[in-house]
Amino acid sequence: MDIKFVIKENSFVRFLLKPYMDLKRKKEFKDYQNSKDSQYIKTFKNKYAGKRCFIIGNGPSLRFEDLNLLVNEYTFGANRIYKFFDRTIWRPSFYMATDRDVIRESWQDLNAYNFNEIFLDVDPDFDLSQINGNVTRIYQDAKFRINKYNDLTAYISEDVSKCFSVGYTVTFCAIQFAIYMGFKEIYLLGMDFNFSTRRGKNGSIQKDNSIKDHFYEKKYNAITPFYYDNNLYAYNVAKQYADVHGIKIFNATRGGKLEVFERVDFDSIIKK
Repeated sequence: MDIKFVIKENSFVRFLLKPYMDLKRKKEFKDYQNSKDSQYIKTFKNKYAGKRCFIIGNGPSLRFEDLNLLVNEYTFGANRIYKFFDRTIWRPSFYMATDRDVIRESWQDLNAYNFNEIFLDVDPDFDLSQINGNVTRIYQDAKFRINKYNDLTAYISEDVSKCFSVGYTVTFCAIQFAIYMGFKEIYLLGMDFNFSTRRGKNGSIQKDNSIKDHFYEKKYNAITPFYYDNNLYAYNVAKQYADVHGIKIFNATRGGKLEVFERVDFDSIIKK
């Protein structure tokens, strides 16, 4: 068995490694504060104050026709959103990826497109200089979790130039970034919140092969199983923060199972 897999998945091994990993993460965190990436992210603070944006998921409900209606909007795209580019003139204002496996598998595909802004999770084992374009590393907070299957520690980072909070989905990072940028209306589109492979709170894997994961293939098994409970908690944290701070987060997805945020009709929003 791959030793890296054992380290990532075995709680007892993670318990033994925690003192070392805490020191390692602390150093990484300190180093990131002095990086050009951290300084660049600071330039986005309240840059779009009072405006609205759309965060695009890759769920099967996503339509390329809807993306073409967003060409004049501020938008976040993630992961393999580029698989729709052959059918749409739309391109995201900001591209993000936080799953390191996705980054390693997709970087050559990213080079085929001219993204304005690319934000990728810090990965010490991957040379980001291989990726064309304006690439900025982001840092997700330094805590090393023993039980990552039942992790209810998500929060909204008010200074993402230092770190983003982990919510087990790139969407949660995009929400934090949008808030940091000053957007007051955030619309989610293509967030079906329904995956064929889930992690239970005890680490068990639950599968339902009848569920389609993404828009771009009839059947695609996610590299990383969906951490449903962690992700649901993070979305609730985002809603609570938004409500307190006068920020509106709406779910404009056509269908799906994400009910944390107020539902709105996408066509009506675009007409408005």
